[in-house]
Amino acid sequence: MWMPEPTAESLRQQCKQMLAEHGLPEQAETAVRLHRVCKWLGVAQALYAGPPQDQPLGERELQDLGFITCWISWNALYSRWDEQGQAEAEFASMRTCLGDLLKVDREGFLAAWVYREREAIGAVMNNPFLYRHFWLEVGREDGDLELMDPIDRTLVTRLIDQQRWARLFEDLFGRLYVLRNQLIHGGATPGGSINRVQVAHGRILEGFMVAAIRAIIHGNDPWHDWGHLPYPVLEVE
Repeated sequence: MWMPEPTAESLRQQCKQMLAEHGLPEQAETAVRLHRVCKWLGVAQALYAGPPQDQPLGERELQDLGFITCWISWNALYSRWDEQGQAEAEFASMRTCLGDLLKVDREGFLAAWVYREREAIGAVMNNPFLYRHFWLEVGREDGDLELMDPIDRTLVTRLIDQQRWARLFEDLFGRLYVLRNQLIHGGATPGGSINRVQVAHGRILEGFMVAAIRAIIHGNDPWHDWGHLPYPVLEVE
């Protein structure tokens, strides 16, 4: 069951305090990165909170936008540029970021999130419509219907029981990336009912981001290298 999370603004203030205690200026790359992460998460939380009375959008549309803005928050954390100023490959940068989060998470915020959301995580992982290879078979002229749902529905339980967090997160974000593509690239209708189940389960990303930010704060390692910040803040005269 979903429980209220700390607000993104409270997390942003905690990040600022942690960085200030270690003497990092607000213009430092880590400070800018965490500021962006928390501000986008704040937008997602506001959208998930539901529409005000004068809001023309319905609950479903807000749910779509909630996931999209939550993904932007996640993207702000994992994206990085290489030495040539080029964006690193999407999955490579995600994998690196997930590994970094597990390293700094000394208090187990991410594991606690997994145990709390294991049912929803299982629903995401076992949904064939969030499985990349399902759509690869659909798109082939000679696609094999028997290969469209090759999901091992015991995998999530095994990974959690064995505490194989890196593998679990890598597989989970592979599924969530498919949902991201459906929404970002116009592969779904705003507020549509066809993909509503997976969009609803996509809300788990909000809780993950809260856990990730808390892991960074309580890891108390402001000098951790999160990679070169894309589009850094520049002072232009």
